[in-house]
Amino acid sequence: GRAGELAQLLGLWVRAEAGESAVAFVQGEPGIGKSRLVRELRRQVPRASLIECRCTPEGQCSPLHPIVDWLRGLPEAIDQLLQRHGFDLAETLPLLLNLLAIPLDEHAPGLRLSPERQKELTLAAVVALIVRMAKARPLVFVLEDLHWADPTTLEMANALVEEVRAAQV
Repeated sequence: GRAGELAQLLGLWVRAEAGESAVAFVQGEPGIGKSRLVRELRRQVPRASLIECRCTPEGQCSPLHPIVDWLRGLPEAIDQLLQRHGFDLAETLPLLLNLLAIPLDEHAPGLRLSPERQKELTLAAVVALIVRMAKARPLVFVLEDLHWADPTTLEMANALVEEVRAAQV
């Protein structure tokens, strides 16, 4: 019963494939088929073009929990992903390794930042990574169950929406 909504999302996907930016929010009461709609979209979008993140009740107290889960599930090493998308590893890799609770190499300089600055740079790095991935090829980024998101994930989602609109991706 969600053919119209699915058609709208697929229309946004076609726009993304054509190089236009698009943002959609799917909201509604529990049980009306939001997850089913995403499942149907997933079936019609190439797997390599889909990033799925899910907020959970257990992750509400863990900053960027859905992003951490996504990054941990990637098939390639984080340093390779960053390199492939043109990041300066010396600047960005320590931020994401810290987010993933992976110890830095003994030869790598540690993060000497205030907690506020580290959070700001980490959010910027995550948003920049998603945007650069979307510039490389059309991308669907799904952040499900936002009502369970921690405050930092909400901040990242807002920053991502603004960046996507400004970057025309």
